[in-house]
Amino acid sequence: MIHVGVELSFNHVESVLAAAVLELERNKEKIANPGPKDDVVQIKEEMESNIITALYILVILTKLMKSCNAKEEYRVHQLVFRLNKLQVASRHGQTLLHLCVDSETPVDNFHTNNVCKFPCSATAKLLIQCGADVNAMDRHRNTPLHIIVCYAKPISDFMTLHSIIMELTAAGAHMDTVNTQGKTPFEAATTGVAEIILRTQTKLSLKCSAAKVIQMYNIPYQGYVPLSLLEFIELHGPGESTGDMCFSEEGV
Repeated sequence: MIHVGVELSFNHVESVLAAAVLELERNKEKIANPGPKDDVVQIKEEMESNIITALYILVILTKLMKSCNAKEEYRVHQLVFRLNKLQVASRHGQTLLHLCVDSETPVDNFHTNNVCKFPCSATAKLLIQCGADVNAMDRHRNTPLHIIVCYAKPISDFMTLHSIIMELTAAGAHMDTVNTQGKTPFEAATTGVAEIILRTQTKLSLKCSAAKVIQMYNIPYQGYVPLSLLEFIELHGPGESTGDMCFSEEGV
């Protein structure tokens, strides 16, 4: 294994990832169309375990990809795109991207613990490059940006924090999405360092401000706005934010 200095074959790990993706596809299919003998609860538990396993494999692959060729990189990107397309999530609604940027993501196996550490900026970048939804919400309406700004090691691991925030915002992560506590990522940030990084990436957006006002004052909008705007408006609720300004990513 990597941590004991034994050379690990890129092709072998790639094959394991392909098998993991296939297994998750089967899990989703069985949950959607269970057979008479299928235990859906058990299948969901199995899928959650497979999600974590797939994440571990991705972390290992990002280490091996530093020396892979263009064709190998392309194959991995295809697999990760398939994985993202499944939109799998944990029982708490956490996507692979949520888990990847969360320092509390479990790494309980001895061998895994020496290789996989979270948050992982390289894996987050790979997921984002291959179509991960940067505005996906978990059960508490937290986006990946809400999660990473709570990272408790902003100084000793500044590059990881900075890199992930930059990747998320560059890919279109909304900085004014509110969670169930009514907090934006800026308001949820637990350190001044995270706040400063966010400030460098934000500007006042009229579009986001309008959506915020609609939610804040419960202005009826169902049936009055195009369907394409419904999801955008929903990002900015529920509840009133404690902030005076609405921040959004550059270019929105």
